[in-house]
Parts: sequence; C-alpha cells; structure tokens
Amino acid sequence: MTIKERFGLVTLTLAAAFVGGSVSGHIFAARAVDAANAPRMITAQKFMLVDSHGKTRGEFNVTSKGVAQIAVFDGTGTLRAGLGVGTDGAPALGIYGHDGKPRAEVGLTNSVA
Repeated sequence: MTIKERFGLVTLTLAAAFVGGSVSGHIFAARAVDAANAPRMITAQKFMLVDSHGKTRGEFNVTSKGVAQIAVFDGTGTLRAGLGVGTDGAPALGIYGHDGKPRAEVGLTNSVA
C-alpha cells in the first residue's frame, strides 16, 4: 500500500467517524425535561410508589371510608407510617411497628386531640 493510499484510507476513516458521530448525536440524543410542557394537574384516584423490584412502598389515595391518606410501607409491605384526613376534616398521624401494629398515633376529632 502506497503512502497516498494510506493517507486516503485514514482521511476516509476520519470523515466516516465524524459523520457517524454527528448523525448518532441527533438520533440518540437524550431529551431534556421541559418543565413548561409538564401537565399542570394530574387527576387519579390512587398513586402508588414502588421500589426497583415492583414492591409497593407508598400509596396516596382515598379509602372506601372517604379518608384521604398517605401510607408508607417497608420492604416487606408492612405499613410503617400514615397520614390521613377524614371526611369530617379530622387529621391523624400514625407510626407503626415491624408487625404493623400502631406504636404512636396522634389525631383530632371535633378539635379534641
């Protein structure tokens, strides 16, 4: 292979690499999150937070008794903390043990703790 052929091959290789890099940058470019285009409101009856294994770790929903609640679960699916407000406006906060039983609860009913 002559010097001219080697020089031509190197030039062609560099040109192909440049074109390939430019094209792949446009095809595989990551999209930027555009906050201006984010929905202003999302409506749902229940939101669930799951971990990387698909286990439910949290819920935000309204129960069948009308309590709006946020519940947090441990890795085994046991309820560990909860915050809720009843239909009458009575708020409650609960902390639960490994067995799911209440350890500390604070709430108001008719403005009485």
